[in-house]
Amino acid sequence: MTPCYGPPNNECDALKENCACEDCKPTALCNKDQCEDNGACDQMDSCTCADCDGDLDCSCNYDDVCDNVFESCGCPDCWPHPHCDDNPKEKCSENGSCDPSDFCSCADCVDFGGCNNPNNCVEDGKCLAYEGCICADCLMEPGCLNASTSSSTGTGP
Repeated sequence: MTPCYGPPNNECDALKENCACEDCKPTALCNKDQCEDNGACDQMDSCTCADCDGDLDCSCNYDDVCDNVFESCGCPDCWPHPHCDDNPKEKCSENGSCDPSDFCSCADCVDFGGCNNPNNCVEDGKCLAYEGCICADCLMEPGCLNASTSSSTGTGP
């Protein structure tokens, strides 16, 4: 990757540019935990900033490591991050639908097809977001113990 994609334009293209580029140097990509409290989630903010709560550009890869440039406080990977102390830490939305942020062990996701894949079972003593009630690590999760057998709707995790 070349440091800069074209002449400086005050816009960091994180897919094509890196921190050697003048456009990227002031951004959160190059300044760990940077937050600019201005009411907007933009390149100057890490995804764990309050301005980025609920921002659709911030996601989660469920690998137990918080990459706060791309992952938000809604992601279990970032729950321990200091910027996320005031955010809810909920595995399940409990709204009758298996939402993308719900863990597969939530009652709403028990019947969701993507959560019933035995190949997703890691068997490491932790019930991970993508492991369903069919996995030994998740059998004792409240959602698995209290799950109904009715079909769930939604897009799932």
